[in-house]
Amino acid sequence: MEKELGGTIQHVVAGLSKSNGGPSQSVSNLCGHLAKLGLSVAIASLASDEDVDLDAAIRIARFPVVGPKKLCFSPGLDTHLRGSVASCSIVHSHSLWTFPCLSARRAAILHNKPLVISPRGTLEPWAIHNNSFNKMIAYYLWEKSSLGAAKMFHATSNMEANSIRDLGFKQPIAVIPNGINLANDLPVLARHDPAQTRHLLFLSRIHPKKGLSLLIQVWARLHLRHPSWVLDIAGPDEDGYQQQMVKLADHLKIPNDRINFIGPVYGEDKSKLFQRSELFVLPTYSENFGNVIGEAMGAGLPVITTQGAPWEVLEREGFGWWIKVGEPPLEECLNVALALGPERLQTMGEGGRGWVDTHLRWPGIAEKMLESYIWLVQGGSRPVWIQT
Repeated sequence: MEKELGGTIQHVVAGLSKSNGGPSQSVSNLCGHLAKLGLSVAIASLASDEDVDLDAAIRIARFPVVGPKKLCFSPGLDTHLRGSVASCSIVHSHSLWTFPCLSARRAAILHNKPLVISPRGTLEPWAIHNNSFNKMIAYYLWEKSSLGAAKMFHATSNMEANSIRDLGFKQPIAVIPNGINLANDLPVLARHDPAQTRHLLFLSRIHPKKGLSLLIQVWARLHLRHPSWVLDIAGPDEDGYQQQMVKLADHLKIPNDRINFIGPVYGEDKSKLFQRSELFVLPTYSENFGNVIGEAMGAGLPVITTQGAPWEVLEREGFGWWIKVGEPPLEECLNVALALGPERLQTMGEGGRGWVDTHLRWPGIAEKMLESYIWLVQGGSRPVWIQT
């Protein structure tokens, strides 16, 4: 396969820390499954304390940050790419707004290699307008040039592809969702014991984008109407935002036994949290994909999320609810969902699990990406998921 493409696929990502959320999981899983298809895969990344697990076949090079951590400036990574990309067939850069993206573009241009960019949600309107002053500086200093240099974009949904087009970029876009690792050992039958507490789960980065403040304000009213339910809030804290949410819950006088701040969960602990829950909620303002929504569906949970995420299949197929962003629609939806019996929620969840099993298995996702690479390098018949 390496010979067919002419060399290694060099992936570049700012970080692979478990606390970075979806992109770390998506990039590591994509690269692992590409390697299983026989592709030569390398990752250049910044060093972190707690990286996700990587397939042994992937060549990984990690480099320290110099200066302020948020700038992600790494001369070592830049020097490495200028040398390693010479023998590669494609440079695939993930996310935006950091110096590794600039290094990827420079190396690709230096060695005349095709550059693929996966924005990973960074070009969504909410993301652009958040901290917009700094992002506009970065955009005009280097990101616009980097985006213009891309030979192909990778979007995880049609919604993200539309965001790329809205900025005026005309290059081909491969619309390929992220894959989901199904926890096949999770029992999805008899999930709820009527004698026990029922669990509503929020699991994501504790970040303003995720709509957690909306959820807590709604929960302050709903917990009185649904006394058998508890809200579990899990995920890594970002910039101290969790403490703000704890204070909000205290201010709204939500009893401690009706809301749990669990913190980050990984591996078996994460699986157990899915297993004990009956309903998943992510009232997000913006997602290019939303890995955790697919993970919740894969664990057999019905899902409530917003139209800021590309999961209209929930509403269309009856696997959950796809609502407008805001307190009123969230409160109305939760009030209905929490009143449903365990059997009804379980039936919805089983339908979602089957859909994920059919559409979002990682091996099939990796094959689509590989076909996209081959088309980019060799031409020929265009895969149907590539927009031109």
